[in-house]
Amino acid sequence: MRPLVVAVNGVTGRMGRTRHLHGALLPLQRSGIRSAGRRRELDLVLVGRRAAAVSQLAREHGVRRWSTDLDAVLGDPEVDVYFDAQRSGLRSGAVTAAIKARKHLYCEKPLALDGAAALELARDAEQAQIRTGMVQDKLFTPGFRALRSVLAAGALGRILDVRGDFGYWVSADAAGRPQRPSWNYRRADGGDFIADLFSHWYYLLAMVGTPLAVSALLATHVPRRHDESGRPYDVDVEDLGHVLVRLHGGVTGVISTSWIQRPPTPFTLTLHGTRATAMATPDACTLSTATLPAPGATPVPRQQPVPMPPQEDEFLSQWRQFLEHVAGDTPFPWTFCYAARAALFCDAIRNSGRRGTWCDVPEDTGDVR
Repeated sequence: MRPLVVAVNGVTGRMGRTRHLHGALLPLQRSGIRSAGRRRELDLVLVGRRAAAVSQLAREHGVRRWSTDLDAVLGDPEVDVYFDAQRSGLRSGAVTAAIKARKHLYCEKPLALDGAAALELARDAEQAQIRTGMVQDKLFTPGFRALRSVLAAGALGRILDVRGDFGYWVSADAAGRPQRPSWNYRRADGGDFIADLFSHWYYLLAMVGTPLAVSALLATHVPRRHDESGRPYDVDVEDLGHVLVRLHGGVTGVISTSWIQRPPTPFTLTLHGTRATAMATPDACTLSTATLPAPGATPVPRQQPVPMPPQEDEFLSQWRQFLEHVAGDTPFPWTFCYAARAALFCDAIRNSGRRGTWCDVPEDTGDVR
């Protein structure tokens, strides 16, 4: 059984290098994956635009093959899978080329910066009969895996309301080094606050129910920032979004997301049910109930931690599941079609923010399953 060959584009960036290459692909290369009950080896091809950076990365990790010529890599019949972790504005073109080359596809989110483009990619991939997947890393963290087990057990009863909070303070002045690349704040370079962050919220909300409608308040509170060299530039991307949401089954919710706040933990999702409330972060999940010991008394919350599943890097977990999906029959639900629905959700948020009204989230994705 020959090795499964994965071309990895964008590994010289922070996320591609630390989370995908170091955290997932190199360990999987050492361990292999399961295919038809047997171990199958993994081979990597590193792809990037800067020869010096990508060749050095390959040397550091003993990866034999690297290239700056994406067309040549996609034209190689030995390459089975193409992974894209480039900046968002470059993704659609590379993915289109990979579909034409009949490569299986795994991508960082967002798939595209608008719903129409994401739907087109999903339809093209389906017609090419290739397997697709999107990174949904928060679902594979210990805290959200524990929350999924709580939901599966019905421990919360009927879910009534959802509260989500995400954020951290991104340095805005020349003295503080920005924690996010400056292109994130420039729309012409592919920066898109809604697509970047609410793509995460789509799959977290979908644990409870499909988003049906949204009402959004969006803002840019820091209109001028400094890039990696300390040079000032104008910001034309939002840095805050408060979104009311209606989910399937009558569940209500509110999601607050920003790059201008300092919460104790970046991602927090709270689900209020008829039996209990669950609060989940990537690292933990707790259940709480409140009792009224006497009329008019203050509720006394009772909290208990939910047992954590075995620890494993969330990027490694999902990479393994996707590669075993490509190599065999392991199910993988987070396809390009799923990503297209997330893009339509983001479209609705943008439209609501512009219009100041409720906007429906389209449910019909045409002939894409």
